[in-house]
Amino acid sequence: MKVSFNLNKSKVDSFLRKHPRATAIELSNTVELVGFKLEREAKVEAPVITGNLRRQIGFKKKGEFSGIVKAGANYSSFVHGNPYHSSARMRKTTPFFTNALGNTENFIDRQMSSIFSRILKTSLK
Repeated sequence: MKVSFNLNKSKVDSFLRKHPRATAIELSNTVELVGFKLEREAKVEAPVITGNLRRQIGFKKKGEFSGIVKAGANYSSFVHGNPYHSSARMRKTTPFFTNALGNTENFIDRQMSSIFSRILKTSLK
């Protein structure tokens, strides 16, 4: 089970042309911040019986502008959403990635809205 995300460079082309180094640095840093925040939130939202699922959630940066938050436990997709599990206590699904994205949405919005002001401040120095 994994959540992939990436930033679309076409939306920031004008900034990339005008301030290529500052934009690339800020976007790369933002990918890391968002990735680690999603990882933390997914770990908080994941149900704990043995702790294995929570330990198996991790973030890995893929390239300059994308990353993956992945739950490596082989049963993570069942925990995230399987109302047909044989165990009664596991029938209750816990969409921990969906919940993590919801919890992180405001953080992502704040990061993206402030990124361009930081680029402009950096480029004016």
